[in-house]
Parts: sequence; C-alpha cells; structure tokens
Amino acid sequence: MATIHQATLVPSKLELITPWLAAQAWAPTGEVTQVGAYRLDDPHGKVGIEGFLLDVTGTPVHVILSYRGGPLAGADDYLVGTTEHSVLGTRWVYDGCIDPVVIRMLARTILGGGTQAALVVVKGEEEIGRREATMRVQGSGTDDPGSVALFDGLSVRSMGAIASVATTDYLVDITRVLDGTHAVSGDETLTGTWDGGEGVLAAVTNV
Repeated sequence: MATIHQATLVPSKLELITPWLAAQAWAPTGEVTQVGAYRLDDPHGKVGIEGFLLDVTGTPVHVILSYRGGPLAGADDYLVGTTEHSVLGTRWVYDGCIDPVVIRMLARTILGGGTQAALVVVKGEEEIGRREATMRVQGSGTDDPGSVALFDGLSVRSMGAIASVATTDYLVDITRVLDGTHAVSGDETLTGTWDGGEGVLAAVTNV
C-alpha cells in the first residue's frame, strides 16, 4: 500500500523529469507528457517508489524514481532534483536504478508475481479515499517475495536504454525506452499495461 498525501509539490514531478531526461544520452528528445504511473511499496515507509510511462514525441519511455527525506550517500550523479512537498518537506528525487530499496522492491515484485501498490490518499492522519493506478504492472514469478534478501550495495553496470543493476544475488535490467528495439530478458519479468500499450519493463536474473 502506497500513501499519497493530499499535498502540493514545487517543482512538480514532470517539471523535474523533463530537464533530467533531456540531459540523458539514451533518452529521445522532445515534448514530454505523462501516460501513466505506478507505485511500489517500501514496507518500512521510508522511500517512495514511483514508475512513470512517458511519451516523448511519440516514443514510450519508462522512468523509475525514488523519493527520500534526505540525500542518498554516493548517489549525487543520479540525483534528478529536489522538490518541496507541502506535507513531507524537502524530498530528494533519484533515478531509481541507484537506490537499493527500489531495486529490492522491484526484484520482490517480479519474483513474487506481485503488482503495483494500492494507492491510499490521506489528509493529515486521516484516510480520505483510494486512487486508481493509471498503469498496471505484473511480475511473472511465483517465489515467496520475502526470499529476496536485504542488500545495502549495488552496482550500476550500464545506463543506456536498458539500465543494468547488479546485486549480490540478482541482475536487474530495467527497460527505459520501449520503442521495440530495446528488450530485456531474464528468469522472470515485469510487464506493464497502460492505456493503449503494453511492454516488458524489467527483468530479474539469478546470478
């Protein structure tokens, strides 16, 4: 379950993503619009995890972000930016491929056959409603998701149209550009479905 605060963000998520994407060598260029989004849940409630399906002048682009209450050590090169959240204060926003919490929860979702987190909207301490996800994801695995061990470190092997991230036990590949020419494969995969499209967003391989 992901908690969505009734709040404002300055700058907005899309205002952060757009200039960051323009600076990435792997990303197509042009106008950026949001097609859909999904959340994964950090069971400790410390890190926000959100995946976006974007349209960049006709090309689908997949970006996963992490939201933190403070800087992530050693991740300065992967900082997308900071934003002021009217409830939570300053949030540090990172490319999720560098965040161990993001990669662990992505692996758990894939290997455990999980899906996107339910979205609960709160105002203060009160739950005021639920929100439908604008994008669905589905892991292909059948393992106990708890079998994905904790890890502190990871190694980002490449940052092209497919981001490849290695942990002690897994190789996690994340599709960034879903134009039909870039594909990930592995022991298990994460498929995304959005209005008008479907694609394999990530894959996990045991190492």
